Amino acid sequence: MSTQHHCIWTFIIATPLLAAGCAATMPKSEDAAYSRVPAGSLVRVERRLPVAKDKARVWLRGVRTSAVSSSDSPICALEVARIDREGTQYIEPGEFRIRRVENMWTQVVQARPEGPERLKLRLAGMDGGDGGTPMIYEGYHFWFERTEQPNLMRMTCIGVFDDMWEAKPPTITEIRASLGNLATLELATTTAS
Repeated sequence: MSTQHHCIWTFIIATPLLAAGCAATMPKSEDAAYSRVPAGSLVRVERRLPVAKDKARVWLRGVRTSAVSSSDSPICALEVARIDREGTQYIEPGEFRIRRVENMWTQVVQARPEGPERLKLRLAGMDGGDGGTPMIYEGYHFWFERTEQPNLMRMTCIGVFDDMWEAKPPTITEIRASLGNLATLELATTTAS
């Protein structure tokens, strides 16, 4: 058998085995790390939600909303495309179909103190200038199909702020806890062909 034929047979045999191995390791539980919300899922906003002046998102904390995120628990935000500089805008109740799911992570940078306080931190080796491990949020952007509310762009859900190697996106259960009674998540069913 020629080298070319050997490579073709190796590819034909190895590809399905690798694909089967990957499929077997996908999380099945909504509590599992890296469990996925599939495209086609539905987010139902249950009541009118305020987006504060000069803000692009409203954070959902179970039973209340906030203009700022949290680093101590997974949290979700509904995001608008246009920021209102004049006053509060609102996301009205409705159903929003997820058309695309995007993995994301973001590093958060804090302002450092100035003057003598910064010098004390620098001398103690704690001013962040040592090139240490970055702290990040890991999560998902859930992009919505166009609706009767075209300014509603997406929902972003992030896990706990942590060291890069420890950070994880929120589970489906944690996403639902963040939505609380403000919104619900109905997962699309996937059918095997």
